[in-house]
Amino acid sequence: MSNQLEKFILATASTTRVKLLNNAGLVFDVIPADIDEGKIKTLYKDETADFVAQKLSDKKAEAVSEKHPDKLVIAADQVLVCEDQLYSKPSSLSEVKTQLYKLQGKPHKLISAVSAAKLGKSFWRQSDAARLVMRVLSDNFIDNYIEQGGEDLLGSVGGYKIEGPGVLLFDEVEGSFFTILGVPLLHLLAFFREQKILLL
Repeated sequence: MSNQLEKFILATASTTRVKLLNNAGLVFDVIPADIDEGKIKTLYKDETADFVAQKLSDKKAEAVSEKHPDKLVIAADQVLVCEDQLYSKPSSLSEVKTQLYKLQGKPHKLISAVSAAKLGKSFWRQSDAARLVMRVLSDNFIDNYIEQGGEDLLGSVGGYKIEGPGVLLFDEVEGSFFTILGVPLLHLLAFFREQKILLL
């Protein structure tokens, strides 16, 4: 017998998020949201990183919910901020290199937001932040890291996946591992229990 009473839609193209929710035993359909993230970031460029992450998450949930209004839609997004600069997923391996040079030796924050929508409108949202300190990296290390990681590095903001060799980049990590991977999962599970989607 399942602990889950209602199936939902996860609005994501992220294999990491799908895996996280699968590992939690949740049952859902995956429908990636088609939104212009760059446009949203430009529109809210004067807002806090937390606000931007939440807005991206809301817009993803709403975009899919408009097409499936009777279903509960869950979406998540993540932004990286370092020295008040917002980072996006790198578009090339040379951009991965640039981001690593900028982030090394400094603390940065990963902010993950999650939203729930029905009838085309977000009605619940939550976010969480983690703090990471990247160590000072040698040129050789960066080159080897990029060569080994390849195109896979383009799938993550900051050009790293901490659940893999990306952990070698860091001196300090503070915060939820789920948040670092892109979903404030414990907040989401609490929401599911409140909404009677999961048994208490």
